[in-house]
Amino acid sequence: TGWKLGESATLSWKLDMSGRNLQSVPDFVISRQSLVVLNLSGNLLEQLPAEISLLVNLVELRVERNSLFDLPPELSDVPLLQTINLSHNVFRDFPPVLLSMPSLREIKLDDNHLTSVPIEDLVEASTLERLSLTNNPLTPAPADRAPAVLSGTEEQEPPASEGAE
Repeated sequence: TGWKLGESATLSWKLDMSGRNLQSVPDFVISRQSLVVLNLSGNLLEQLPAEISLLVNLVELRVERNSLFDLPPELSDVPLLQTINLSHNVFRDFPPVLLSMPSLREIKLDDNHLTSVPIEDLVEASTLERLSLTNNPLTPAPADRAPAVLSGTEEQEPPASEGAE
């Protein structure tokens, strides 16, 4: 597509391509392996290319406000990715690739069409610190399973009641 960058932009570690009506990720973005932060929010993207895995230094990926419904499995090959914002897209299912990302700490999936989330698998994701799922039509977890799963343990001692001997 005729994108041109100045030399100083080529050396940059952060790229903001938000709000440009992009229908695909330009090749020059994928070729910038030094990128640490990539903002592709507010475009017309329906998918990310498998070549996203070439961005081996990427720590933050912002792709909110697009039309994404799935993520490529190759995204798990981005070893340093810690934060991904997928809010305001059209995901119906939780993207399974997010469960196999070695450094992922924060997932934002607000305002999608998710009806369920793999709670057990997310609890086991040792690096995950924050998961945001507001404004999704989620089906509640069964009451007998939710407390144990959310606490991260299968068995818990009941709290001692006051005055019991």
